[in-house]
Amino acid sequence: MKDGVERFKDDLRSVGLQNPVLLTRKLERIGLSRLELDIMKLRYIDGLLIKQMPDVLNCGERWIKSVHSVAIIKALDRLSVADLVEMGIHFNVTPKTLYLA
Repeated sequence: MKDGVERFKDDLRSVGLQNPVLLTRKLERIGLSRLELDIMKLRYIDGLLIKQMPDVLNCGERWIKSVHSVAIIKALDRLSVADLVEMGIHFNVTPKTLYLA
């Protein structure tokens, strides 16, 4: 059974495949740094694995993993229930409670 963060990542991947423009807009709105946003777009819209990103971003894999983790937590903290519902993720609790419970 997947934990909440893994389910959240799966949901982001699904939204990125179905509606990349919407996911990009939501990620831009929550105030991610440029690198965080680039990593999230590469992972959840372009479908790259973390280990494929160092050549694209000119950063080490460990740094990318660290920045990705921070970006995921920011997304959990900053995406509203309305954001997630608009992206097709339906529930009746807060994003952080849903995925970290």
